[in-house]
Amino acid sequence: MRNVSKKVSGKNKFQYLQFHDVVKTFTNFVVFDVETTGVDNFEYREIIQISAIRFRNNVEIEEFNSYVKPKNPIPKDIQERTGITPSLVADAPSIDSTLPRFLDFIGDDVLVAHNSKFDMRFLLYNMFILEIPYKEFYVVDTMQFAQNYIKQENGNPFKNYDLPNLVKKLGLDFDDEFSPHDALEDSRMTGRLYIVLNETALAKVSNESPNYEYINKVVERKRNEYMLSLIRDASISN
Repeated sequence: MRNVSKKVSGKNKFQYLQFHDVVKTFTNFVVFDVETTGVDNFEYREIIQISAIRFRNNVEIEEFNSYVKPKNPIPKDIQERTGITPSLVADAPSIDSTLPRFLDFIGDDVLVAHNSKFDMRFLLYNMFILEIPYKEFYVVDTMQFAQNYIKQENGNPFKNYDLPNLVKKLGLDFDDEFSPHDALEDSRMTGRLYIVLNETALAKVSNESPNYEYINKVVERKRNEYMLSLIRDASISN
C-alpha cells in the first residue's frame, strides 16, 4: 500500500478525494470511465485505460481514449474481463503523461459516470499522487439516477443496476453489440443512458408518470434518431 501523508493544494488525501455528487439534467457534459487492474482498493490498483466522450446538446462531438501502461503486471482475471493484455499496454503512455492530457480534455465540464464513486476515486487518487492541483468536480452518477427512475420491470422490482444489465434491458446498444469493460464503450453507453434518464426526469417534472414502459419508448425514439443520423451521415459522405 502506498503510504501517503503529504498534502496537495493544502489538502490531505481524505480531503483531496472529495467531489460534488449531483443528480441533475445537463445537455452539455463529459462521460468518462476507467478500467483498472482491480476493483478492491484504488490505492493498490492502477488505471490501464481511461476514456471520455464530450456531449454538446446531448450529441457526441469528441472523444478521448488511451490505454495506460501500469507499473505492475495485469492480473489474469482482469485481462479476461477487459481484454486488456500486456501486449496492448506495452507501448502505452504512463499515467504520469496520460492524466494531464485527460484533464485537459474534460476541462470544466460536468462529469457523468456509472457508479461514479469508483471512477472518481481512481481519478482523484492518481491526481493526488502526481501532485496535480486540486480541482472541484461536479459528477452525475447514472447508477444513482437510474435507481431514482427505474423502479420496476413488468410489475417486479428492478434490482440489477449494473451498466451491462441496463444496456441489455433498455436496448441501448442500438446497432452494435455492447462490449462491457472497454472504457470507451462504457462511456458511450453511459452517455446514452444519461440522455434517456434526462428525458425521463423532465417528463416527471411535467407531471407525467415515467415508468419502465415509458423509458422503453424514450429509448426507441432515441434509437430511431440514431439510425436516421447514420443514414444522413452516409448520404453526406456519398
